[in-house]
Amino acid sequence: MKSFLIIILLFLFADYNGQINKAFDDCKTNECKAKESFKISKYYLEIDSINLSQKWLDVTKDYHPENSNNALSFHILSLQSEIFYYVGLSQFGNQEAKKAVKKAKILNDSLMIADAYFFEGLSLYELSKNQEAGKSFRLSLKFYPENPKRTLFETIGNEHVLNNISQLKRTIGEADSALFYNQKAYDIALKKNSKRAIANCEQTFGEIYQSKGNLIQSNQFFLKSIESARRFRNFDVALLSYGLLLKNEIQNPKVCKDYFNQGEKLIEQQNVNLFFRRTFYEYALQAFQKMNSSEDIRKVQSKIISLVNEEKSKNNAYIQDISNQYIKNENKLLNLEIEKLKRKRKISLLQLLVAGLAIVIMALTIIIFRRKNKIQQKLLQQKTDISKDLHDDIGSGLGSILIHSELLSNNNISSEQQQKLSSKIYEVGKEISQKLNTFIWSLSNENNDLRSFCEYVFSYANNLTEETDIKLICTKSETLDLSKGLDGQIRKNLFFCIKEILNNSLKHSSAKTIKISVNIIDKKNLEVIIADDGTGLTKENQFGNGMTNIKNRVKSLNGNVSFQNNYGLTATITVPI
Repeated sequence: MKSFLIIILLFLFADYNGQINKAFDDCKTNECKAKESFKISKYYLEIDSINLSQKWLDVTKDYHPENSNNALSFHILSLQSEIFYYVGLSQFGNQEAKKAVKKAKILNDSLMIADAYFFEGLSLYELSKNQEAGKSFRLSLKFYPENPKRTLFETIGNEHVLNNISQLKRTIGEADSALFYNQKAYDIALKKNSKRAIANCEQTFGEIYQSKGNLIQSNQFFLKSIESARRFRNFDVALLSYGLLLKNEIQNPKVCKDYFNQGEKLIEQQNVNLFFRRTFYEYALQAFQKMNSSEDIRKVQSKIISLVNEEKSKNNAYIQDISNQYIKNENKLLNLEIEKLKRKRKISLLQLLVAGLAIVIMALTIIIFRRKNKIQQKLLQQKTDISKDLHDDIGSGLGSILIHSELLSNNNISSEQQQKLSSKIYEVGKEISQKLNTFIWSLSNENNDLRSFCEYVFSYANNLTEETDIKLICTKSETLDLSKGLDGQIRKNLFFCIKEILNNSLKHSSAKTIKISVNIIDKKNLEVIIADDGTGLTKENQFGNGMTNIKNRVKSLNGNVSFQNNYGLTATITVPI
């Protein structure tokens, strides 16, 4: 019977998908295709199919004029900001929300302005810019009309704005103010039967009482939120409430484990957004760590690592899409400028053809030059590096790439400035990739031994020097037990110290040879020696902040570091293991 019901549901889902796609296929004009593809994108976002939502939103952008100032042009920006929020790319989401604010003000529509400020606040909140987020939420509430009119596409309700203000107040420790705003949001949500807002408000009540230490009321609201979310099919909200319940039940391992199992069962049965799944497991990890449940900790850590890898892969696809869309938009804007120039000059047909041909040739030359010599060599290399280990904690780095990419599109900057901007993009991307690679490597229990540490360090050093004239010598002492355990935190901090020393040797020492040796002292101290035959340490501050960072990292490991000038520079790091 259960299998039969599943087949029926799948059939109905496929039939509905066919209907919405048919409406798009039946369109004869670009305007119709743009509207129908946008509806499809909204539908897929509602059922947590983020990839398909982004795909159809890109289709909308292809059919919608780039320079138009109408309701759909605003909704495209608003929906793009919302998608970026759900995939953890809040820096990009903030940029799209700012564009939506400008578009809404041009249209002079207070409901759209309120909607745009809401998503701007949401992105800023995720970036931990609480003061700026609060300002955006207040502006959203200010512009929200008393009697909002129906719009072409759905916009945010004031109950959502009030609920997010409550969340912000809770975050900054103003629990009583948070209760006030959340009660207002809840009353409006019940009156309007705003289904998602009802479940969200009940969850927020639970979080507020959790912060006040009233776990009985907190649990009651979390359970109520789960009931409402399941009834309204907002399974992501239900999953978060299960995760929050775990944090309340650490004194009752059996109850805690039961809530964890219910959350995992929900993940198996429903299509829950990756962002919410990862948040659930992070809450579970916090609970199991307080309970000292080693087996559960390992299981949850494995789940989180798997989700992070999946998130990196998906986010890389989004960045690829951003770049492709940027190039498409650049071509659209260029063509618009050509047409504007034609109308302005009012030249004869022959002159128009000659001028248009000249502009097209010049435009194609610029595009080819940028793509081959700048974007493909620098920006695409940057994206390739990021795709290896993208993580939601690098919003600022991604924002830097976006800003410099926008500067690079300016036709008025010189080639030298273009080179500088391209180089900056490459350096930021390379640093992000290395840090993420090291972070994931340090998290994996499979790498918790000296063998993995030596292989990782030697591989990095070899890659660093292989295109230089420097001779690299890497050795391990014969007494070194490669199977000996080495904690991830020690491995990570040691690697960053070694990386700093190697980079300094390459940049400043003029060395011909670099030697790296790993030894064991008294069977309990790991010794790493990096020596070069360069100019040595001529100034105390030659490393800049690097030397301070090295000393602080080694100190945090209860170890010692020394630097000696001996026909070059010899750095010796010793840490207990």
